[in-house]
Amino acid sequence: MKVYDLKGVVLGKKAVIGVVLPEKMTNNDYKIFKIYNISGEGRNKIVIHFKDLKGDELKIDTNKPNLELFVIDLTKNVTKIGTAEIDFTKKIEAAFHHQNHELTKTPKEIFDAAFDPIVTPDTTGKGTIREGEEDGK
Repeated sequence: MKVYDLKGVVLGKKAVIGVVLPEKMTNNDYKIFKIYNISGEGRNKIVIHFKDLKGDELKIDTNKPNLELFVIDLTKNVTKIGTAEIDFTKKIEAAFHHQNHELTKTPKEIFDAAFDPIVTPDTTGKGTIREGEEDGK
């Protein structure tokens, strides 16, 4: 997995995700700030905006990747921008974005850049929650 990339599982209406992040420096912590539901056209798509307490640019030692775990409730405090609710029987594609201030791009722009095979965003990773369950069976 690359920096900021994630994998996760759904447990009820919550998700447990593991994300590759730099090791926390002293007096620093990572927090999920906001989750955006941009689902539509038969696809579950979310953008997870996270911040750290120090506000510094995060740098990772690629020789020492660090896996951080988060539990997120996908029914509370989720800003719906897309046209559909999250279908918990199907996989959820997620972009995981680090920015300590308000977003300078829209959640859709962040998601599209993360999943573009040509673009390599330096503050955004991608992954799936409940991989492989496209048809809900």
